[in-house]
Amino acid sequence: MPDERAARGGGRVLETSAQGGLSCSVIPCPKRGAPYQKHPAGGRPGAARAAAPLFRAGEWFRRLLWLALIFLPVGAGAHPHVFVATGLRLVAEEGRITGVEVAWQYDALYSLLVLEEMNLDQDYDGVLNEDELARLEGFDMNWIEGFEGDLYLTQGGAPLTLGPPEPRGTAFEAGQIVTRHFRAVEAAEAGPVVVRAYDPTFYTAYDLELGIEAPEGCSVVVDEVDFDATKRALLKELAEIPEDGAVPFPEVGAKFADRVEVTCDAP
Repeated sequence: MPDERAARGGGRVLETSAQGGLSCSVIPCPKRGAPYQKHPAGGRPGAARAAAPLFRAGEWFRRLLWLALIFLPVGAGAHPHVFVATGLRLVAEEGRITGVEVAWQYDALYSLLVLEEMNLDQDYDGVLNEDELARLEGFDMNWIEGFEGDLYLTQGGAPLTLGPPEPRGTAFEAGQIVTRHFRAVEAAEAGPVVVRAYDPTFYTAYDLELGIEAPEGCSVVVDEVDFDATKRALLKELAEIPEDGAVPFPEVGAKFADRVEVTCDAP
């Protein structure tokens, strides 16, 4: 049953590889375009979702079996990705959701990779001066066309349009990069709005560890995904695919995203 609470945490680590420092052994790394772009839908700059690569069913099953392993506890061999603790601060007006401020706290190893690539913190004291913070500002705001910001809002089952990101600051705290940006919500009406933060390709894993804030008069209900049940259902679905079938590599990020429902009182 859904319950009212800020979402759970659960940090994991990121392994490095020869391609841009990110592990690419299960889900392919996005090809690099401009530095520090957030990858678009489909996981590759400029790639349309319809152009997702085809895999034999057996290969699909093997890859998803590996994907399932990342949901085991860290000590049991979690598979690496980029992990982002997320915070949401909702803005409302006359019972309507009008915007959301998003906080992204990148995991420590990915933060280190960014600092190394940008030649920041060269004295390795774990502190960025004002000039270094200014250079870091906006490093993750150079979004490729088609990238949705890994944030999805719906009302009555229909998607709500979000405006472009407006940077709200960057910090480096306890070895982790934290950035904030604001997205305006267009044409929402009074009534419940569902918010979900996820990467469709699951290249980046988001949780709601930084919590959810809403204005006075708004209620927040978090329906936390059942990871184990979702994983079992996905593997059962894969097992029913004929071995000689050819299918597109699935976008499974939404299946593992918590559901946040926000309802604000109308005046």
